[in-house]
Amino acid sequence: MHWGVEYQTTENAEQDRLAKFLIENDVDIILGSHPHVLQPMKMLEVETEEGEMKEGLVIFSQGNFFSNQRDVNTRNTAIFNIEVKKDGQTGDVRIEKATYVPLYMYIKEPGAENRYQLLDLNEIIRSYESGEDIWSEAMYQLALKEKERCVRLIGPEITHKEEGSIMERLLKK
Repeated sequence: MHWGVEYQTTENAEQDRLAKFLIENDVDIILGSHPHVLQPMKMLEVETEEGEMKEGLVIFSQGNFFSNQRDVNTRNTAIFNIEVKKDGQTGDVRIEKATYVPLYMYIKEPGAENRYQLLDLNEIIRSYESGEDIWSEAMYQLALKEKERCVRLIGPEITHKEEGSIMERLLKK
């Protein structure tokens, strides 16, 4: 969806209304863009006209993937990983998991080689904390700060847990 207000880090009432409408009309996943900043990821549950409950995943805005924008929050983005499970008999689709890799557009000084770098914040933090001599302390601190910003804007990752173990489910039948 191309929606939302540019540079606003939360969804607005129109995005909420459209998301509910789409899910009610059998959309399972909505990927939003336009605001140039990250916005929340949520599972929404709506009631259909038939009175059934329907759930869908909404990523209101994925941020700027690769850009030269420099305003606050415009250099943050993420790669979203969505695991979907489809019931072969009913055709029902279920979002099993929605995770993300927080990224940051690092812009070096004019004239620098490889001036624009899309940085995997988790990888910078992991490699620095494991003692690999790849990233500076300053880059590590930047990664911590920008990862916190991404997590604050997007929200928690989503996982659905099966109800009990296989044995517990079989015993209920």
